[in-house]
Amino acid sequence: MKTVIVYGSKYGCTAQCAELLKERLSGEVELHNAAESGHISLQEYDQAVIGSPVYMGKILPQISRFCQAGKGTD
Repeated sequence: MKTVIVYGSKYGCTAQCAELLKERLSGEVELHNAAESGHISLQEYDQAVIGSPVYMGKILPQISRFCQAGKGTD
């Protein structure tokens, strides 16, 4: 099973959580920081996990843009 974890992290906690999750998932797991990664084709993966901290009831802008842009829906 091939998994991608797309995350955004402001102070590093979400990045640490993504890394811990990667260690615990079986199969091939790739991490992608939404602020640093270019286009990600989600069609290459069997499952996807999207992670973001929440500040004042809102997720990080880069995660919001990633979801709204439909990245990976080639």
